[in-house]
Amino acid sequence: MNWTAKELICSLVEKLYLYLGWLLNQEVPKIVKSINRQLREKSIKTKIGEFSVLKELVVEKALNLGSGFYTIFSSASCINHISQDKSSTSNLKIEALIFTRLVMASHSPSVFHLYIEVLSSPILNAVSERYYKVTHAFSVIASSPLKIDLSCVLDHVIAELTTFLRKAFSVIASSPLKIDLSRVLDHVIAEFTTFLRKANRALRQATLGTLNSLVAAYGDRIGSSAYETITVELSNLISDSDLHMTALALVLCYTLMSDKKCSPVVCLTVRYKALQNFFADLVHSANTSFDDLLDSLLSSVKPSPQSGGLAKQALYSVAQFVAVLCLAAGDQKCASTVEMITSILKDDSTTNSVIARQSVSKAGQAEFQATRVEKILKLLFNYCETEEEGVRNAVSECLGKIALIDLAKLVPALKVWTTSPAAFTRATVAIAIKYSMVERPEKIDEIIFPEICSFLMLIKDHDPHVRRAAVLALSTAAHNKPNLIKGHLPELLPLLYDQTVFKQELIRMVDLGSFKHIVDDGHELRKASFECVDTLLDTCLDQVNPSSFIVPFLRSGLDDHYDVKMLSHLILSKLADKCFAAVLAVLDSLVDPLQKTVNRKPKQDAVKQEVDLNEDMIRSALRAIASLNRISGGDCSLKFKSLMNEIMRSSVLAEKFNSISNE
Repeated sequence: MNWTAKELICSLVEKLYLYLGWLLNQEVPKIVKSINRQLREKSIKTKIGEFSVLKELVVEKALNLGSGFYTIFSSASCINHISQDKSSTSNLKIEALIFTRLVMASHSPSVFHLYIEVLSSPILNAVSERYYKVTHAFSVIASSPLKIDLSCVLDHVIAELTTFLRKAFSVIASSPLKIDLSRVLDHVIAEFTTFLRKANRALRQATLGTLNSLVAAYGDRIGSSAYETITVELSNLISDSDLHMTALALVLCYTLMSDKKCSPVVCLTVRYKALQNFFADLVHSANTSFDDLLDSLLSSVKPSPQSGGLAKQALYSVAQFVAVLCLAAGDQKCASTVEMITSILKDDSTTNSVIARQSVSKAGQAEFQATRVEKILKLLFNYCETEEEGVRNAVSECLGKIALIDLAKLVPALKVWTTSPAAFTRATVAIAIKYSMVERPEKIDEIIFPEICSFLMLIKDHDPHVRRAAVLALSTAAHNKPNLIKGHLPELLPLLYDQTVFKQELIRMVDLGSFKHIVDDGHELRKASFECVDTLLDTCLDQVNPSSFIVPFLRSGLDDHYDVKMLSHLILSKLADKCFAAVLAVLDSLVDPLQKTVNRKPKQDAVKQEVDLNEDMIRSALRAIASLNRISGGDCSLKFKSLMNEIMRSSVLAEKFNSISNE
């Protein structure tokens, strides 16, 4: 082929392309009219497809507003999907916004003058949307030839200004670039401390984290007045009525105290307001002393005529604080404190005796082992068979903690009791092992490792209380020490899965005189078992075969009692994320219980609590369905596709589903 022929072919192709473009332009009005009609249909996928076609036509420059394309904007279809149409999904709104941006960027401003008011409102509404749709709304504004008043945008943003500021300074403080904030630092901290007085709990929590980052990064540049302002506000947040907020406040207190330039006023305030929760670190601070901290702890438990004594849990906490304080102070302080505790123990009339009995430090363990263990064990095992579950749990905790001290003696002794003829005793020793498996490495791990199966195999005991105790022990091991159990999981998992199934033989009728009450003795066991599976999916996923669990065991949980269902929904979402192939393989079998749950209506005479629980259960099921929809695309199963269509046809369910999908 010579060059003349090639040039001829290129010329023909070019003309053919232009001709096809001309033909397409001739059909544009018909295409637009058809698309406009389709946008009024209910199918979300169809609408998304229509916007995709429109975007391609804009990109190919086959569309212009003069060729009939104006009908899209003059109708309500496009505008409704940009605005807060509850039937629209996030993807549909995004497609409409992107399409609008492309049109605005490719046309002269004059052609939009008729549509300024129509377009401005929905675009500005989209700015206030959650999730990433807001970025597309701003893109439309940025590329818009319209005179959209940016002050309107600020009206939408100003409500979130506090959040933006907090996040911005939190990122800056955490940045390795060490950006200089000295010019605005005191003003910023003064502003943030005012947030600690706001009613919004989430704002207060986030502000504490941001302040902690700022103090940690710029502590040497913060003035003493700013420090004192923070401390005053923190003192109002430290309360036993909100332990999470208290914990965050105490973290910030510790960061404040770590700064060498911390003023005496701050140290005094922190010492008396936040002493009980971070004394182990404070004992090394130059701003306070061991004796002051110990005196403050002991004086905090003395009863007063106005308030009486502290609650039992508070006494237990203070006892732990005394022990940790002694360990942090060193051997000399430990010895003197143990001597003081020993003298207090001889005087049972004092409140401090309660503290002393629970505060034995490592320095006093030798004496404790020699004189106390045998007597204490005898006393504890006398209470193993009590009907009161709280007492049995207390006995289990004591046995587990003593095992950490005298491991060579306690672990073999507990193993012997696993064969006790008394069910409550077997359950007690299983829970005791749970309390001995703490997160940090301990010498007891080496002794428990070859023996742990003896305790966990109680999961096949004939008594449901014993089986539940063994499941709880397995769950704790999976969370704290997964390496202790991985070798036993092939044998344990089938037994665990069997505990998740509803068993009719565990249902009994209790006669209460005027009426009869149905009791499900297997409910707590099933709940604990699903919780254990959830933990195993986080720590031992490589040991779990999801296919053998999903059907029939997870399928059974999806049709169980309220709180078991909630756990099953959570596990299903997790499996969809981590093991999607196994989930897709049995997707059809999961549809019926999910469909039943989302369509469940509370009884007409249901109280508010029952209505709220039902609402939570529906949202939980929809969250699981959303996870399934992400991995299936809604097309791999006709049964699941039918469920999705049913949800989208219901305005109530569709609104909830869309809200959950955007979380």
